[in-house]
Amino acid sequence: MLIYGFIAEIIDSVDNHYIKNFILSEFDKWIEN
Repeated sequence: MLIYGFIAEIIDSVDNHYIKNFILSEFDKWIEN
């Protein structure tokens, strides 16, 4: 899926561990709903 590649690009560009966890948790919530 294109969106997964896009999110992966964003996450890869983020070095901050806490921001990365925040993005992943928000993305998981968005996928579930």
